[in-house]
Amino acid sequence: MTQTPATYLTSKINNAMPTKSSVDFGQNGHTSISKKLLSFPLCEKTLLSGSYKRNTANKPLNDVDILMIMKCGTRLTKQLRAEIREHVQKNLPDKATLQNQDKSIGIDLPGRQVGLDSDERVTFDVIPTIVVKDNQLQILSRGGETIDTWPALATEKVKERDEASAGYFRKLVRVLKTWNKHNSRWNPKFKKYKKPLKSFHLEVMCYDFDFTKDTNMTVGQYDARKILGNLFEHVHTKLSTHAIVAAPGGNVDMDEYLKNLDGKRAFSREEVVALLNKAKTLAKQAVDLESHNRPYEATAKWKEVLEPEVLEQTQQNKRKSETVSTIATKTTKR
Repeated sequence: MTQTPATYLTSKINNAMPTKSSVDFGQNGHTSISKKLLSFPLCEKTLLSGSYKRNTANKPLNDVDILMIMKCGTRLTKQLRAEIREHVQKNLPDKATLQNQDKSIGIDLPGRQVGLDSDERVTFDVIPTIVVKDNQLQILSRGGETIDTWPALATEKVKERDEASAGYFRKLVRVLKTWNKHNSRWNPKFKKYKKPLKSFHLEVMCYDFDFTKDTNMTVGQYDARKILGNLFEHVHTKLSTHAIVAAPGGNVDMDEYLKNLDGKRAFSREEVVALLNKAKTLAKQAVDLESHNRPYEATAKWKEVLEPEVLEQTQQNKRKSETVSTIATKTTKR
């Protein structure tokens, strides 16, 4: 059955949310791991952080960030991180897998994660952290440099924007993150798929978006399709004009971030801008088609925006089928 634009986008909004089973596994895993971390002599407490804490994570929920807050006077060093890893390894089940990551210790608890969908596998990132002052924290990079971070301010900002937009901020940010994931590219150096943008940067770029723009809204009602199209245009404008993104507690220079540092970035700034330009153009066409009472054509345009890998696979299958058909025809003629 062909979907209308409204039912299609509603399904994408719902499908972008992590499943309840994965959210529950994240909470239970945090409780279990937290107990092990708190037995480390220098650990003061643990806090959930990241998109899981802000409730902006999209499906599949792949990782849960746990801040390991160290006691006052503790210095963040590579040696400290090594000692924490050793402590955690000794106290977790034997088959738990640990991995040193850029700023954290990755943990994959053993066993089958019952109730999760086939594309879900929840892991945990333990991040040694010290409190500098108020909401300002510091974490350690792989290279040993300290990085300032303000996770509580980010959580407050998301809550504020979500309430101001009748809950559409979180919904549509998750859809944007799904678009970002669907446009991932294989990075041979790191042997993993890399997204065009960091999910957090994409989220931050939406902080100052006007959810009432061009929507003819009434109280509590928003035209989600038009908003999503405007949102793609908003993010595209930020990157194409070399904007500095105002993150909580500090700014992010996206040009600097998108430099291809030692092959770490899979996409250049120009490539990301081109992807966003294509998305905003297709979204505008979808909205225009719907306004001219051509809903099913509009839905097809939205699918080009939000399911590019499915469209590409369909086109590849079609080309393969046409090739096989052509070969069969030539063989028959012989």
